[in-house]
Amino acid sequence: MRLTCCHWRSVGELAEALGVAQPTVSHHLAVLRDAGLVLVRPEGRQTFYTLNQDQVALCCGRLARRYAPEVAEPSR
Repeated sequence: MRLTCCHWRSVGELAEALGVAQPTVSHHLAVLRDAGLVLVRPEGRQTFYTLNQDQVALCCGRLARRYAPEVAEPSR
């Protein structure tokens, strides 16, 4: 996820950086897109992806409240 955190990246860029086959990256990005965790920007024949930071923060908050409530809402 850190590769898409602050920048738009193509599938090819992500595959090269991760050392993973492009179809594998495409599959995982489709899952993340369907979950709303990445944003998509088509540009010509390429598609670029970036992390949907708002949605990821929301998910992290929910996970923290569920599994680490002392971290999510420390006592005052």
